[in-house]
Amino acid sequence: MKAEGFGLRGLWRELRSGDVAVLLAALVVAVGAMTAVGFFTDRVGQAVERRSSEVLAADLVLRSTRPLPEEYGERARELGLATANGISFPSVVLLGEASALADIEAVGEGYPLRGELRVSDVPFGPAEAADGVPPAGEAWADPRLMARLDASVGDVLEVGALRLELTRVIDYRPDQGFSFVDLAPALLINVADVPGTGLIQPGSRASWRLLMAGEAAELRALRGTLGPRLGPGERFRSVRDTRPEISGALENAESFLGLAAMISTLLGAVAVALTAHRYARRQQDNVALMKCLGVSQGFVMRSFLAQLVALALVAGVGGSALGFAAQLGLTTILGGFVGASLPPAGLAPAGYGMLVAFVLLGGFALVPFIHLRRVPPARVLRHDLEPPPMAYLLIYGAAGAAVLALIYSQVPDARL
Repeated sequence: MKAEGFGLRGLWRELRSGDVAVLLAALVVAVGAMTAVGFFTDRVGQAVERRSSEVLAADLVLRSTRPLPEEYGERARELGLATANGISFPSVVLLGEASALADIEAVGEGYPLRGELRVSDVPFGPAEAADGVPPAGEAWADPRLMARLDASVGDVLEVGALRLELTRVIDYRPDQGFSFVDLAPALLINVADVPGTGLIQPGSRASWRLLMAGEAAELRALRGTLGPRLGPGERFRSVRDTRPEISGALENAESFLGLAAMISTLLGAVAVALTAHRYARRQQDNVALMKCLGVSQGFVMRSFLAQLVALALVAGVGGSALGFAAQLGLTTILGGFVGASLPPAGLAPAGYGMLVAFVLLGGFALVPFIHLRRVPPARVLRHDLEPPPMAYLLIYGAAGAAVLALIYSQVPDARL
């Protein structure tokens, strides 16, 4: 019989003993605590990033001080991303003798990719979601701009060499706080009308934008493809770049919850260490008998390693299931603080839970299991014979490395 099969059969028999049951239960609880936090913070992170993406009207924006190559948009669409074009520039808007500085926002079809553009028929009137963008020849204005010009819906505004009819009032625009001239009121026009204004000339203070929205994997692929090819004045902007306080708050929350889960994990680690040592001591007589029957140290080693791997796999799956159930309770309790419906959790926390199981067993159970191969065969006659003592540096070094690895995985800050 192969060593692995022998070890698994022995583990199945030992599961009915208290030591292995406690060892498995400690692992499941430790993995469950870590994965519960992982599943919950993953869902909260997705919700926060989706809501935060509204400040850009997209998941990712490529900005440039000059017209962007068409191949950038084509590449994004090839990856399955939704795209929209935009141009921002400051200009004076005229209405008869009145004039006012405005932030001209020229947008193409599909804008906004995230969030909702709301418009009304009169300033501060009942608003509704806009059905598209301003048609060519029309403009939608911020109420502040209308007040400065004393304008009303139906008036004709002059933007450079172009005359545009004012047809709607802007109630809310997702990216209104991140325009080229933040203090100037906005005038929203169709990107097709920009050439007719005659305002985009060499040296103009214009900003070209390519808005993109889609799955995180496709966005990362686009950044990896286009990043090295970007020229001077071209750069990507995401919500984490634009609003670092959002990512900072999320990272702090993840660290706090992760450190709280570490308490359960470290208690589980202590239980794993105690039960693993007790189980290893109980196996010394069996190992001595096996050696008397001609079993090699390698066979003993492989059989117990198979038991450890099996325990880690079972604990990883069971603990992840427990963590997923626990995060549903966390969502019920803390969901109100998030203020949004949480998207489904990804599978990454389950993979992390499996890693936690292997780290705990490797740090707290592997050394006593390995030590079994040094049990002397003469123990079958003299039960007071013990294997040579293990080096304390090896015992505590493995446990300390496992603890530090788990803590650093939750808080990758050496000082903390």
